[in-house]
Amino acid sequence: MSVLSRACLVVAVAALVGWEAVVRLYQLPQYLLPGPVLVGKTLWANFGSLMGSWWFTVKITFGALALAIGGLTANYVLYLVGLNLLSPGTTQLVIQVAPILLLAGALMAAMHRGDRAAP
Repeated sequence: MSVLSRACLVVAVAALVGWEAVVRLYQLPQYLLPGPVLVGKTLWANFGSLMGSWWFTVKITFGALALAIGGLTANYVLYLVGLNLLSPGTTQLVIQVAPILLLAGALMAAMHRGDRAAP
């Protein structure tokens, strides 16, 4: 194990120990900030149900990555053959901004749905 790997491991362990110490020292409620021990226990107890959700998220993430790479590649090919639909810089801007806009839309939809559910 290299020196850098050991240093990273020491920092990670120190961060986890510090996190657990803060939670216990200040007696923070579990719903506010659970300690890493509780997080680990919960992950272990609910591993089966969480893996299904995790796999669904991984499939969506890699599907979106594939679409982004395919769209960028197709746009660059069209740009190189002379069909200047979007310049490479504009395409990069669209790809960087689109996830933020989609996230904002999803958050607004979720907040709006929460308003309707309130009595």
